[in-house]
Amino acid sequence: MLVFYPSPEDCGYGTLQERLSIVSNAAEQYRSAVLGGSLVPGATAEPPKYETPREQTVAFNWETIACLYREIHALTEATYSDKQEKADLLMQLSETYEVLRAAKMPRLEKISSVLAAEANQLKATVL
Repeated sequence: MLVFYPSPEDCGYGTLQERLSIVSNAAEQYRSAVLGGSLVPGATAEPPKYETPREQTVAFNWETIACLYREIHALTEATYSDKQEKADLLMQLSETYEVLRAAKMPRLEKISSVLAAEANQLKATVL
């Protein structure tokens, strides 16, 4: 059985901040499921380099995080408070990508740094 983090039912409702919080928590759960699976007693010292889809037990729901990314980028930047809110949401999304990067996804480092840079740029225009 394949378990998706977050489940589609969890992210269908609520404000943007609430859904981003749910995705952040799901990223933590996904990271611990991925890293915890390799620490099973009796497992080999080095985990297999490639896992076939049939062997996967957990997966991250990328559609949810992509929708959040699009919604955050669609937010207006008309006032200083709008810019600050958008910057905070981008920074939280960047932190979520950092958690996912720690779950054996090193290629997400660039996305995380780009989001953090965009958030810092927005915060700089607020000051």
